[in-house]
Amino acid sequence: LLHFAGSVPAAPVNDLKAAMDNPFVAERGGTRSYGRARMVAGPVRDGASEPPSRAAPGLGADTDAVLQECGFSPAEIAALRADKVI
Repeated sequence: LLHFAGSVPAAPVNDLKAAMDNPFVAERGGTRSYGRARMVAGPVRDGASEPPSRAAPGLGADTDAVLQECGFSPAEIAALRADKVI
């Protein structure tokens, strides 16, 4: 690293444990908690919006609500499920 000092941006690459325990990461809000899970937050931020505060829903968790929003009736949704379309 000394050969590049002042010329090339360089920094150590942390493993996950080192990143989670790093005071700089903690100071700038670099970790997020999602239920019981604590994770490193995404490094890219736009400054205008907050990153998601909850984990994504499980696969298919919103299927019925989305199909109802699209105009499908509960009976039509049940038929799609019975035919293993969803």
